[in-house]
Amino acid sequence: PDRYLKKENEYYLMCQTGSRSSLACRRLTKEGFNVINVRGGIGAYKGAKRK
Repeated sequence: PDRYLKKENEYYLMCQTGSRSSLACRRLTKEGFNVINVRGGIGAYKGAKRK
């Protein structure tokens, strides 16, 4: 993964229901990446937060 992703960046992962992205988050976290799983998947995504 570090061939394409930088460990100092933060990444949001999502899939249809959140199950596969949860597994990916666990693996990437173990490898030192800063990742966040979007719970509920794409259906639960509300869009970007405004500052």
